[in-house]
Amino acid sequence: MDVDLDLVELRTLVEVRATGSMTAAAAALGCTTGAVQQQMAALQRSVRAGLFTQVGDSWRSGSPTGPSGTSGQVPT
Repeated sequence: MDVDLDLVELRTLVEVRATGSMTAAAAALGCTTGAVQQQMAALQRSVRAGLFTQVGDSWRSGSPTGPSGTSGQVPT
């Protein structure tokens, strides 16, 4: 499977993981939360996998069920 990865989207993913939220990542990157959300949605489409799961009003990294049915939490 060929996947074209966008470096801006990957950098945004790294910042979301480092800061723990899309809002904090947006502040660190100097963009809006909406821009971060759009970049993460585009990255999820590119890799054809869920990178985040919505929990209430927030987002958690990992899909609802990760590899082999694990919790879906991405190791830090």
